[in-house]
Amino acid sequence: MPSIDKLSSICTALEISLGDFFGQEYHLYSDIIQLMDNVKKLTDKERQYLNTFIEEILKRN
Repeated sequence: MPSIDKLSSICTALEISLGDFFGQEYHLYSDIIQLMDNVKKLTDKERQYLNTFIEEILKRN
């Protein structure tokens, strides 16, 4: 399965958005795209910490 990076590269080459690639029913909000861009810059360990942090937040809700 291709990674988000690969899909993003394909979409860029095709001059379409990820949302267009997945069809009308799929929409990535701009804050989600920003979050994904920021997460890509983290180390593996930092992503693990972030995932743990998010999971803890979700447990409280």
